[in-house]
Amino acid sequence: MTEVLCIKENNCIIQPKNILLPEQCSVLLKTSTILIFAVGYSYYREYYDFTFSTTAVFVTSIMYWSNPEYNWKRNLDMFISHFSVLHHCVRAYTAERYVPFYFFTMLGVLCYWSSWKLYNQNKIWTSVYLHSGLHIMFNLAVLSLYSGDLVPICDNNNILVHIIKNDVYDLQLCSN
Repeated sequence: MTEVLCIKENNCIIQPKNILLPEQCSVLLKTSTILIFAVGYSYYREYYDFTFSTTAVFVTSIMYWSNPEYNWKRNLDMFISHFSVLHHCVRAYTAERYVPFYFFTMLGVLCYWSSWKLYNQNKIWTSVYLHSGLHIMFNLAVLSLYSGDLVPICDNNNILVHIIKNDVYDLQLCSN
């Protein structure tokens, strides 16, 4: 079945177990795997906080897109992915290559929003291609970010000190 149907039964909405066709899942799984390049590059550049968050996105995305269902794997993947985007956006604020990062991130957000809109209109294949565009755009965003200089997370006084009011330094997680 190429479309997702919601069936009302006793005022409850029952979601189908399989979200997409196997071919559609395969496309999204393949575009999820390209994130491994960003994981390797962030490790090579010694941006270990990005290595951790990008690895978490990679693992949860592979776990989810290998068999997408409406369950905890979907919720975890969405939570980790959104948190990682937020983390990257905050850290990119003082980065050397923030302009291409924010440009590709905004294109990715546009792909994400459009894919949801089309998915809800049962234009599933177009939605799949747009969601793949999200994977590609965010990969371009993080690779462009990692290719420039970044302020170390503990020295990022413009962001961290204002956000957490020196709590990191009080916990002695960062050395002064």
